[in-house]
Amino acid sequence: MSNTQTAGKILQDDEDFLVEVIDWQGRLAVRKSVKTTTRPERLERLKNEAYGLKYFTDLAAKHPEINVYVPILYEVKPEFIVTEYIEQPSVGDKPQNLNKLARLLAQIDHIEPYGKAKIHPSFDYMDIRKRFPLWYMPTINSKPKKLLTDAQISRVNKILDRYQPYLTPRIAHGDLSPYFHAFMMPNNKIAFVDLEVFTPRGARYYDVARCYTRLYEKAPSTDAPKQFLSAFMQYADEIQHRNEQLMAILIQRTVGMQRDAGIDKTKGRDYRNRAAELLDLVLQNKLELLKA
Repeated sequence: MSNTQTAGKILQDDEDFLVEVIDWQGRLAVRKSVKTTTRPERLERLKNEAYGLKYFTDLAAKHPEINVYVPILYEVKPEFIVTEYIEQPSVGDKPQNLNKLARLLAQIDHIEPYGKAKIHPSFDYMDIRKRFPLWYMPTINSKPKKLLTDAQISRVNKILDRYQPYLTPRIAHGDLSPYFHAFMMPNNKIAFVDLEVFTPRGARYYDVARCYTRLYEKAPSTDAPKQFLSAFMQYADEIQHRNEQLMAILIQRTVGMQRDAGIDKTKGRDYRNRAAELLDLVLQNKLELLKA
């Protein structure tokens, strides 16, 4: 496909952003622009995305051993950012690709976080339950009942009360999906895109948990997320309280997955059974049930 054919392609057009492929000084680029309907918190995320790209560019320069590719940030304005267009296949759920992603996340996990956090999302290591009250509520167009039973909520809090003291900060993409935000580059590196909720204060292993739940949602078999987690644990540092931190953030993300599943059902994607299945697994509080 030529540059002329690709330029003008719309990647996103909703109340928050217009994201389109453009010709930028003779090369393909992505412009993400605010709209008159853009919510203030999403405007902050646009600024944070530029910060995240700069942060990862610095990280990659300091640590050339990590297999991350950072799209070039061409231009930053209050109303838009322009970044390099990545036209490569996503990581998806191919075992060899997931193994490479697991290794990359282990490499990033090895690095001590630095710098300031510009936003404080739901997975900030100091309070991973900040959005639980919202996540527990019924979703749009759902029947008027809680997403989780009182017994499940009690079980979640009982486990997290024990594990919260072990949580530590780590650098996090924050919204990582093997299908939409991670791409296989020709140089055997993986490109990260869409860093709106990047933070150096994410709860440790959040990106692993985020990928895990998205694989559990979308992969043809639930073996894929289990193999991904097993690969990550082989590559990751064997630190004290690793299992407790992993279980805590996997539970947090699985709780969020219940609400996501309810909302996505109204958009034509129904993975509520997979979400409920994973919730039953994590509430058993046995990490071995989540691995291959």
